[in-house]
Amino acid sequence: MIAKYSKVFKVNFRDVDFKYNISMNALVDFMQEISGEHALELGIDFTTDEDQQMYWIVSRAKMHLDRYPRWQDNIRIETYPIGIDKLFCVRRFDIFDEEDQLMGYMIGYYILMDYHTHRPLRVQKMEGIIKTLNWPYEGEALPKLKEPQEVVKEELRKVHSGEIDINGHMNNAHYVRWATDMIDCKEYNVKCIESIQTNYTTSLVEGEEIQIIRGLDEEGNTLIQGMSLDQKTIYWTSKIVLKDL
Repeated sequence: MIAKYSKVFKVNFRDVDFKYNISMNALVDFMQEISGEHALELGIDFTTDEDQQMYWIVSRAKMHLDRYPRWQDNIRIETYPIGIDKLFCVRRFDIFDEEDQLMGYMIGYYILMDYHTHRPLRVQKMEGIIKTLNWPYEGEALPKLKEPQEVVKEELRKVHSGEIDINGHMNNAHYVRWATDMIDCKEYNVKCIESIQTNYTTSLVEGEEIQIIRGLDEEGNTLIQGMSLDQKTIYWTSKIVLKDL
């Protein structure tokens, strides 16, 4: 079994919303930071190789909070790989408060990509240290998300340089920020996000302008989808479960 990796984060002013609660995109930032550090420690981070052959991408991610960390809180996030689901290497992140009580969790579905062909690699067929990740995943599944059945809001957004990461694409945290921005302050005054699952489909690059729609699925949950202006390309879909305050 792979050892767990733990890190304490202070919730700074930049990490919170207008109600002093941590924002979902700040949690994505924490998720990216701690998973990268753990991958380096395990020897399964490939971005620092002189002759880079592989790299990781996040394909799907879910965040669930039973209680919200707030401004100036210290939270501890504990992360560990939890198996293979088809092409996906699955990683879990448990979120604890200062009394070491569980506040929520995150799940990430990662895909190992060939650096030269940009096509997925099957970890089950890999040799070396990567074989330590190869056991069946038996936890919560992050399924493919459906398209909205009823559209309730639309807007256009354009990708700017400050949203681009080291891979030349819009950083994962900004997809989540764009999705949660489709809920206004008035609604946040009576509801909060219990969970958000985001399925990343196609990368966004600087200068692209897209249409974002907010709709409902068959169960009445909120779906946010970003698509090209001609509606031929889906960039991501987020499912948001809201609960009353």
